[in-house]
Amino acid sequence: MQKRQKSPIETESELRSLAFSYLARQEYSQSQLRERLVKRCEEPDLIERVLAYLVEEGYQSDSRFAESYIRAKSDQGQGGKKIAFDLSRKGIPKNLIADLLDKREVDSKQVALAYLKRKFGEEPPVDMKEKAKWFRHMAGRGFDYGEIEYAFRYQNSDPDYD
Repeated sequence: MQKRQKSPIETESELRSLAFSYLARQEYSQSQLRERLVKRCEEPDLIERVLAYLVEEGYQSDSRFAESYIRAKSDQGQGGKKIAFDLSRKGIPKNLIADLLDKREVDSKQVALAYLKRKFGEEPPVDMKEKAKWFRHMAGRGFDYGEIEYAFRYQNSDPDYD
């Protein structure tokens, strides 16, 4: 069975309607939204006009998208490095990413500690080989050296009563 080819969009109102339908389902960065609209419209000027309208009217915001993305990924136990990398791939400017990561309400060391306890429990690794394996896993999740060391130090104790 062949996939039905959708006809290209030629008017601004149709393109605006399509953009609203995308944004109604989830937040998109401007870059992501542009990629989706290019698939349906062949006029770059028309796409840019619609994107400018959406930003101007507050329907699309890279800052709002990045804030919600950071919050969601932090809750899932991802570190700042991975979040920053993913956001830059989604077209968010590096200076905005840095500002939002600095302003986030959660402490990245506490996120690393909570993730380590959730993933591996409160018992420390049995040997250096296992510790290295856990360390690599945490680094792959985007945590930096200081955050991982903090998590290992307080894995089986409370950092507030040390």
